[in-house]
Amino acid sequence: MTDRSEATVAQYLVEQIKGGNKKAEHELIERYQRGLLFVLRRKCNQDTTLAQDMMQDTWRIVIDKIRSDQIRNPDKLSSFIVQTGKNTVIAHYRKAENKTSISIDADEAQVLQEHLIDQQDNPEEFLQRYNLALLVKKLVLEMDVERDKQILLSVYFLEQDKRTVCANLKVNSAHFDRVLYRAKQRYRKMWEKYQSTS
Repeated sequence: MTDRSEATVAQYLVEQIKGGNKKAEHELIERYQRGLLFVLRRKCNQDTTLAQDMMQDTWRIVIDKIRSDQIRNPDKLSSFIVQTGKNTVIAHYRKAENKTSISIDADEAQVLQEHLIDQQDNPEEFLQRYNLALLVKKLVLEMDVERDKQILLSVYFLEQDKRTVCANLKVNSAHFDRVLYRAKQRYRKMWEKYQSTS
């Protein structure tokens, strides 16, 4: 396909998506996802799972910008998609570098109180449970993927319902299930590593 025909297709997709054509959004993803995933895997040190998460974020940003008419050069859409993907990975690693210190806020403390404190517990048993909760949160906060932290803390510490978490993370129900599954899998590996070295 020539550069001119590629530019024509890109301009067509942009116009269709701006007009609310959902099918065009799917066509956009199908057309460019293979190349985007290739770039993201390289940027993510061949971590396919992380690259797929970054790709989901990239498509959300790209489609939002197309819908709001923020694409200045539709004929260079592929370059815009790739650059957005690279920026998404950079932002992810920057957030990962800024480790949040362990703390328990008021909402989390309430959840801990309701679920960890048993009237039959003695102080030693409660302390063990409380320390375990702190350890779990510490490991969650050390996870590389920012979305992993957000969804695990929201679901298991704050016990927010699925609809609330979806709204906060800007994902649909099906994507929520995939994100939560991947987050739990990565957390499991961290927990196993912690146990093997402790």
